Amino acid sequence: MGEERRRFDRQRVLRRGRIVFRRGHGAIDCVLLDISPGGARLRAPGLLAVPERFELRLDDGFSHQVEVRFRTAEFAGVQFLDAAPH
Repeated sequence: MGEERRRFDRQRVLRRGRIVFRRGHGAIDCVLLDISPGGARLRAPGLLAVPERFELRLDDGFSHQVEVRFRTAEFAGVQFLDAAPH
């Protein structure tokens, strides 16, 4: 089996979010499938067209600057760039 490379345990969630890019002129609704202190896994259509870095706005009012770590057409794993290092 593959070696686990995550630094943080993930918590499964089903929350709404918004991918915001191009200084707020572009946005895509998404669903967070899991989240950890260091990042999240997202589902949304059109993820291949999203830039490597963007703002992820969560339904609870928080937002994070993120960087894509992996992506497919429908799923992406992102790392929080503003997360406190552990």
